[in-house]
Amino acid sequence: MKQKKETPSYFDGYQNILLHVPHSSTAFPEGSKYTWNDLDDEERLLIDYYTDELFEPQQDSKQINSIVFPYCRLF
Repeated sequence: MKQKKETPSYFDGYQNILLHVPHSSTAFPEGSKYTWNDLDDEERLLIDYYTDELFEPQQDSKQINSIVFPYCRLF
């Protein structure tokens, strides 16, 4: 298991950092009239795949938090 590093000192000037990831998911909410299968190839290109993973904090920190929207931007 990879250990996370301590927060670097360049974060000392910030009280909090919030990472907002609005649409990296491919999921549709239950009850939606659309599903993944309803999307055409062009629409599937609009999804920001893996953005939530790319912006995951690499250190344990009480200063850095993420909000990740759980649904596809196209639902």
